[in-house]
Amino acid sequence: MSTWGGELYGDPCRDCGYEWSISQSDAVSLVLGLPENYHDLLSGADGRERHRELSWSVAGYVLHVADTLRIWAERLAGIALGAPSTVAGYDENLLAQARAHEAIALEGALWSLDRAVGDWAEAVRLAIEKLVGARPPRAWRADRSRCCRVQCPRRVPPPVGHRAVVGGRREVTGLGSFPQAANRPRE
Repeated sequence: MSTWGGELYGDPCRDCGYEWSISQSDAVSLVLGLPENYHDLLSGADGRERHRELSWSVAGYVLHVADTLRIWAERLAGIALGAPSTVAGYDENLLAQARAHEAIALEGALWSLDRAVGDWAEAVRLAIEKLVGARPPRAWRADRSRCCRVQCPRRVPPPVGHRAVVGGRREVTGLGSFPQAANRPRE
């Protein structure tokens, strides 16, 4: 696993407390739990809330996480399917502007996150099978037996939901500074 994050932000992160030294298995479980954890954490929020020191709204932040997971899923799947392993950067602020994050409702952002986590989990599975020649641990696979709590008004089937508990506790990184999360204790 890469060490650049810990070297750049500190381990744990100086801003959010994320531990870059987390095990690979715990990291995958953390990502698989994001949709449910974000839904629970943002219960009662309308998505327009902002932290005075951050430029994005809550919905914008959720969309940023979904965009990042989707981008890395595409890159990982491409490499697993034989593409060169060169990875290009992107500007998250330009992407947010191009996608008009501020005009997307929190419900849509949570739906997008749920889909992105599913795509990311599939890309991880594909990479392990194609590049390592092994089957990923059962716990790394998305739980496709549950449905996400985000309901579509047109009554199409809801997206797949995912559950994960890391180290015996549910975890969300990066949202602790938003107003809706301010009253929740940090572990």
